[in-house]
Amino acid sequence: MDKILSVFIYIWVGVFVLLNLLGIAGEFYLKGFYGGLNYVQEIYSPFNVINYLFSLVCLLPAIIAYYWRNKIRDRKNQNEIS
Repeated sequence: MDKILSVFIYIWVGVFVLLNLLGIAGEFYLKGFYGGLNYVQEIYSPFNVINYLFSLVCLLPAIIAYYWRNKIRDRKNQNEIS
């Protein structure tokens, strides 16, 4: 189960990062350098709270799987110590 959760976490985060990079590259392709730069500054601005919330919601399955995996590991380590 540990291996499955680890693979799921890596795939989920990898797809999230890949889609963000593809979106950025697409904006640079469609709008040119300055339009793409403006897009990146607007979307990834520290004041764009909606983007952070959306990213958190998108990454929530990976975060839950991470905590679940650690809980399983802790339980396994407790059984080995006892």
